[in-house]
Amino acid sequence: MSRGALSSRMWPWHSGRFGWGLVLFLLALGIRLAWLPPGPRASFVTFYPAAVLAFYGLGTGPGILVVVASALAGGWMLSHPHGVLEPNAEALWSTLAFAFFSLMVGAVVHELRSTGQRLQTTLGALRAREQQLSQVLDSQEELICRVRRDHRLVFVNDAFCHAFGADRDRLLGQAWSPSVLAEDWAELVLRLRALTPATPRVGLDYRFHGAQGRVRWGHFEHLAFFDAAGQLTEIQVVGRDITDRKALQMQLAEATERIQDLYDNAPCGYCSLDSEGRFVHLNAMALSWLGAPREALVGQHSLHEFLGEASSHLFRLSFPLLQDSGQVGPLELRLESRDGTARWISMTSTAVRDAAGHYQMSRSVMYDITELHDARIQLQRLNREQSAMLDNELIGIVKVNGREVQWKNHVLERMFGYEHDELLGQDIRVLYADEETYRRVGQEGYRGLHEQGQYRTQVRMLRKNGDPMWVDLSGTVLSEDHDSLWLMLDITEQKEHEAQVEHIAFHDALTGLPNRLLLVDRLSQAMAVDARLSRHLAVCYLDLDGFKAVNDQYGHEAGDRLLQDIARRLETCVRANDTVARIGGDEFVLLLCSLEEPASAQPVLERVVHAVSQPVDLGHGRVVQISTSVGVAFFPGHARSGSRLLALADAALYEAKHAGRNCIRQAVQPEPAEDLAVR
Repeated sequence: MSRGALSSRMWPWHSGRFGWGLVLFLLALGIRLAWLPPGPRASFVTFYPAAVLAFYGLGTGPGILVVVASALAGGWMLSHPHGVLEPNAEALWSTLAFAFFSLMVGAVVHELRSTGQRLQTTLGALRAREQQLSQVLDSQEELICRVRRDHRLVFVNDAFCHAFGADRDRLLGQAWSPSVLAEDWAELVLRLRALTPATPRVGLDYRFHGAQGRVRWGHFEHLAFFDAAGQLTEIQVVGRDITDRKALQMQLAEATERIQDLYDNAPCGYCSLDSEGRFVHLNAMALSWLGAPREALVGQHSLHEFLGEASSHLFRLSFPLLQDSGQVGPLELRLESRDGTARWISMTSTAVRDAAGHYQMSRSVMYDITELHDARIQLQRLNREQSAMLDNELIGIVKVNGREVQWKNHVLERMFGYEHDELLGQDIRVLYADEETYRRVGQEGYRGLHEQGQYRTQVRMLRKNGDPMWVDLSGTVLSEDHDSLWLMLDITEQKEHEAQVEHIAFHDALTGLPNRLLLVDRLSQAMAVDARLSRHLAVCYLDLDGFKAVNDQYGHEAGDRLLQDIARRLETCVRANDTVARIGGDEFVLLLCSLEEPASAQPVLERVVHAVSQPVDLGHGRVVQISTSVGVAFFPGHARSGSRLLALADAALYEAKHAGRNCIRQAVQPEPAEDLAVR
């Protein structure tokens, strides 16, 4: 340690503050001596201010120095005679009183200085904390503000300023209400007025005028502050811009609405059934079939309540299979409406399961197959009638062991064209048309014989000369030694007859075109496909102008020939996936599918009008020329129902007739309130 430093520590008054203390003492002493001569009067009058200034301005050490020096000087001035330091009682008590009160003042000043320093430290910390909190709030992405009960802003963060496109000074003190869209402000005020100390928080979505005047969506949490009397003082608002999320929600809502529309207006019935078989969801088509409102069915009634007795029994047997396997159908069921209307439906169901694999509900699709069911019943009746006309002489019988012929009857030999006993000992393979059929019947047939004791199927087989034939094959087990007996009935003519009957049921006898029954079925299918692909479909109603005159003049034979020729011409004007149907007399319907736009039908219809107007040779020198009038209705623009489209096209045809014939007229656009649901 240096000598100067050691001297400074031993004599602290050598430092700056103690030196200023001595200067302050000497100044007070000089003023005292210059103002008053030495004596007992007011000896310490100038030393009190010096002591206070020393304690306050220089610190405790210099203050004590000034007090000690001032006490000595004051005691000297109180001594008698003057100039001689002879302590007496008066001088001693005056000096002690000065020292006591000066030190007390020093203690008070010291405490005041310490308290001031602590206050400054605390204030600095609070200011630093406030700055830190302000930085935190400004760094948040949320929009944060505080408003008074009169809805004027008292605080905003940077995100809030950025969202509203204004600086903080411009926003503070301004009313909050103009920032909120007027349509939402009234609801917001009502919700805020409902806040209480018990329920001080509410979250709301509303729109606000953002930067550049753009309307934005925000989600805002409002926290109210109340005073001790329960009066609202301020509201803290923390929000986030959710415009993009709202846009997605709106798009989702629109998509959901479109899906719901497709669901309700589909050309088939949809329903969902819970684990008890009760209705969970139904679309409009299913409700129309059941003849009851949705609220009267959901959760209260089961599908089996609307089924015929046999169909109800089949449904009760099939529903547990759906829950176990996850799929069942198609089931043909007789559905009976509450008003007594009955229809046949084809229902296919799949199970919807939760994450644990437990059955939740079904997805069931139902198609109205009443017309097809009736046609099938007619075909089945025809088959039964034909089978009843056959006797045992028409049934070939063969006994086989290990697929080797052990015995046969003469009908079998005659049926396949073999000589007497020529088949004995041969493998039954010689009767099959191909190896695949032989293997399939062997696998399925013998499995059926093993499990159920019998098996029946229809297969294509070959005569000895190579001619194919259809055989109704029925087998039964004779013994455990792999002996089985097979009955074979030649059903080649029956198969051909079935194909012919099916063709007759769905086609016009004169022209061979699809009839109304097949047209309606194809129209329903085409609408479902085009709705899924967002395509258009045209229903074109045609009537031949001048046909009656030809029919009356040349006779029905000539009229039939004219209709056949026109039918062929119409088929050449459309695509392979389109339909040309004759629905009676001289009326035809064109079904133009999968159009990019309605205008795509115009060139086709112009070709039709041109083709029909060409001369027709009826033979024997008879050449006639007719025209056609066309009425057109479009799906989905005019209607979403097959029957409605046909009705609108028919009405448009009526307008074409009255407009002078040989022209094309489009259906009148329906009123917005008109029901366009798919029926």
